[in-house]
Amino acid sequence: MGGVQILTDEISAIPDAVVSCAPVDLSTPVVAEPTIIVEVMSPWSEADDTHRKWFSYRKIPSLKHYLVVAQDRHVVQVHSRAGELWRERFVTEGSVELEEPPVRLQFDGGGRPRGAGQGGTCADVAFGTRPVIRL
Repeated sequence: MGGVQILTDEISAIPDAVVSCAPVDLSTPVVAEPTIIVEVMSPWSEADDTHRKWFSYRKIPSLKHYLVVAQDRHVVQVHSRAGELWRERFVTEGSVELEEPPVRLQFDGGGRPRGAGQGGTCADVAFGTRPVIRL
């Protein structure tokens, strides 16, 4: 399985999408400073995406948002850093609006992000095995 990788002391994972505001080293699949991580959750990966990965991802200092997109229903679970705390919300229609970095993501029927950055964001985006895209 290819794609970008998140690697910490606790986890090695290949998320469905990653956004980073830090420079991305294209010579390695590892994204050292993810800002946004998106996982598309299937019924089989729900426990892994909402528990094991979440408990590891939230310790990454650069991470501002963790989105879990349900594959079998129209809901996005959004975890956003608020200082030392995390806030959780559920989006069931429309788009997911994030303030930092300023990003709006719309999701198609297959749970794939379709959005782009707004207003000069600094984000690089990698969707699975697709190349990194500068927003």
